[in-house]
Parts: sequence; structure tokens; C-alpha cells
Amino acid sequence: MKYWAVLFFVMCVPLFGAGKRDTWIEPFDMTRIQDGVYRGSAKNWPVAAQVEVSVENRRISRIMIIRHQEGKGESAEVIVDAVIAEQSLDVDAVSGATLSSKTILQAIADALKRSIPSTA
Repeated sequence: MKYWAVLFFVMCVPLFGAGKRDTWIEPFDMTRIQDGVYRGSAKNWPVAAQVEVSVENRRISRIMIIRHQEGKGESAEVIVDAVIAEQSLDVDAVSGATLSSKTILQAIADALKRSIPSTA
């Protein structure tokens, strides 16, 4: 019976994205961000986040978490304060809520990418 349970899990992981834990945050030039309000989102199963980032004078002035499906990672939501204080996504993850921390950071990065004018 255990064999079938393991086999079922292994077969379902790719279907539901549980095996995808790409929590790397792509670096980008923060000096290119434009003023405005931008929304971004990220998913790292079972965690998902949607944020709204406000940029004033080319600085992150506010980050609002619109949705955070966190499981047990609610404590990670304080990471937005560190991002604003440091004006950087290169901040430490919240201990005990690493996946939620990284997912929120990815959502912020997604929003900020929308603020950079395309060169095409």
C-alpha cells in the first residue's frame, strides 16, 4: 500500500507544481524603477502572494500585501518593512518562514519589473 501512495505522490508532484521551488529572485537595476503603483504576484506551491508596490521619487514608498496564501508563513509578511528600509530585495528571509519570505520578495520583484520601461 505504501508503494502506491509514494507512486501517486511522485506522479502528482509535477501536475501541481510541488516540485517547483524556484525561489531565486532575478536581480535588476533598482535605479530604473519609475514612479507609480504596480501589482505583482508569485507562486511557490503551496505559497502564493500578490502585492501592490508604490514608488515615489524612484524609491519604494509602500508595499501592501493584497493576498498571501501562506500555510504557516504569516510571520514572513514583515519582510516588506525590510525591503522599504533597505530599498532592496537583497534582505534576509524571516526565520521559519523562508518560502513565504522568498515568495513575497518574488511578488515585489514582479511588481517592480512592471515599473521599468521596456527598451524594445
